[in-house]
Amino acid sequence: MSTVDLDLSTTTPQAPPPASRASGAERRVPDVAYSVAAVLLLLGLWFALSRSSFIKPGYLPTPEELWSTFVELVKNGYQGKPLTEHIGISLFRTLSGFALGVVFGVPVGLLAGYSRRAGAMISPIMAFIRPIPPIAFIPMAVLYFGLGETGKIVLIFFVSFNYVQANDVCIQCHSQGQPLKNPIQGKYYDWPVGFDVGKNLVDFWKLEEHKLGEQSFTHFADGTAHKNRMQGNDFVQSLMYTRGVTCFSCHDVHGTKNDAILWKPAANICFDCHGPNTPNGPHAPTIEAHTHHKPGSTGSECIACHMPKIAQTIGDVNVRAHTFRFITPSESEALKIPNACNLCHKDKTTAWATGALRSWQDRSPWRVGQ
Repeated sequence: MSTVDLDLSTTTPQAPPPASRASGAERRVPDVAYSVAAVLLLLGLWFALSRSSFIKPGYLPTPEELWSTFVELVKNGYQGKPLTEHIGISLFRTLSGFALGVVFGVPVGLLAGYSRRAGAMISPIMAFIRPIPPIAFIPMAVLYFGLGETGKIVLIFFVSFNYVQANDVCIQCHSQGQPLKNPIQGKYYDWPVGFDVGKNLVDFWKLEEHKLGEQSFTHFADGTAHKNRMQGNDFVQSLMYTRGVTCFSCHDVHGTKNDAILWKPAANICFDCHGPNTPNGPHAPTIEAHTHHKPGSTGSECIACHMPKIAQTIGDVNVRAHTFRFITPSESEALKIPNACNLCHKDKTTAWATGALRSWQDRSPWRVGQ
């Protein structure tokens, strides 16, 4: 297998043909048939086990019992109250907590953004609280507010309070896209015209579209950013974004002495949330056991593998990807997207890199080889 050309130029390559799952033979049975068969098999297993002597009836009711109970709930409600009343009180708790989060969260976010001193006071506190799972605050909510409605609303408020819509402030500039209505009064714009802090960016701006499997001027074939000013396009795809991480969890908009105005040096900031054998990973006894590189080396840094410099800006100057996803050498072969291994080991082939990853006992050979 030859070395893959990892040139970051904007020339659009031909999209690789999709691999066949049937050795080139056309599949006659559609995937939906297998999905339906799996569901039917599960229902059949449930039906059989609920009638067997292996499991007590109290632990696994029959499908008919479950359906009759559901119908009974719809007709007669639960604990003497209609089902609609239970749904209504749940919606009331959710909307009340979220509304309080908006009312308090937006002003606090604006204050932290406009005032350097306020930001220095507020951001460390929120950065400390954010990684704590909301479920961990349930005992405190019960202890201080009891089992009534107040404690439940306070818990939802706490979750919503963590800088509502704050990422939009950064993504409005650090993303590639166009206004929802373009042209505007006969002119074309390259920024979200009409957006202000506190508004929903999605009401003014749409991210650059991408067709999966095709490399373009803006995207690699897997959807990762191909050019600069697309950190937002990358970030919204990431698991970090899904879990509530914000741009200012890592960056201080007021400026720091560190590269990319990070709160801490790039080699250290990831450890605010991550560490050996922690819930956020890595699931290894030491960092070296996870990276398979010597301590202090470039390869032992989180950003080396999870944020490779592949987004082109000017000439051969590139910025880091913000999907935080490890790109395998095999993906370089299939999709022509650069991977961290060969960006560092420029004298090696993707086949060598794949073989090295497969030799690591803590890595799935299926994930690194496909």
